Amino acid sequence: MSRAGALVETSEFAADLRRRVREARLALDVASAEGDFYAVDIRTGELDSLLRIAMEHNITLNPNEALVTGEALVTGGSGGSGDDVVGPGGER
Repeated sequence: MSRAGALVETSEFAADLRRRVREARLALDVASAEGDFYAVDIRTGELDSLLRIAMEHNITLNPNEALVTGEALVTGGSGGSGDDVVGPGGER
């Protein structure tokens, strides 16, 4: 595969991951608003997994789509290269 082909696949992967994070966050918000604690647990786990995948692949996310959990928080960075992934204790 050419480098350009790899970049397209990476871009599609990142776009799909961002879409899945938005959908998981929306589903979490709905479950929370409805008081469905089981669904909140499921959606929180799903979002944690997606955030972990983003972190492992250096994919930046909109901080408004992330969720503070025990695993990771994606926040706006000051380095100019996008968002930073921050651990639960604030470590990078």
